[in-house]
Amino acid sequence: MVRKAALMVLCLAPIIALAGPTTRSAEPGKARAVRRPELLRESDFEQAIEFFRVHSPQRYAAFMAMNDEQKEKARPAILSRYHTFNWLTGDNANIRVLKLRQVKLEDDIFGIKKRLDAVPEGLANKKNELQEELRRKVTELVEARIKERTDRIEHLEGLLKVEKVKLETDLKQKDKLVESRYQEVLAAKDLAAQHRPKAPNAERPPRPVRRDR
Repeated sequence: MVRKAALMVLCLAPIIALAGPTTRSAEPGKARAVRRPELLRESDFEQAIEFFRVHSPQRYAAFMAMNDEQKEKARPAILSRYHTFNWLTGDNANIRVLKLRQVKLEDDIFGIKKRLDAVPEGLANKKNELQEELRRKVTELVEARIKERTDRIEHLEGLLKVEKVKLETDLKQKDKLVESRYQEVLAAKDLAAQHRPKAPNAERPPRPVRRDR
């Protein structure tokens, strides 16, 4: 029973780490709402599981080997990490490639650790071989995460430079901007109407029918 529980923890731990963020900061203009797991649709879970099957086959196999109760417990973590992955990568193709690389390495590590735990006592050479392989993969994973963070920082620095240029331009022509906006407001016939929210697909109420006396 203890052995089975330990194996289940081993199976679930990498699932929870699936596509885990290396930073919690979102890029300006790229923030995307991540819905709470209980509010996600069945189609969302199907997409998450397919992503899991393609990019993390060994952990996917461990998940599929679980019973229904264990799968249900793992389901929120899978959904959450899948949406976190999409939120963090956004439209940045380079970051997405780096994150996928990490998911693959995490899956490799999971598989090596599983094989390592299954080595019988007395096979020291086999155990040492797997431990060396495990260390190499962990090293690659750490390097991949550092590379991702470096690229993310460089990307943010680029966005910051663009915003600084825009700010300098606005400061230089502040009076012109004030005058332009002032004239727009002055010329507006109904300023409040311009900012009044419109109901989507709002229909006008039917006009009353006039009856002749």
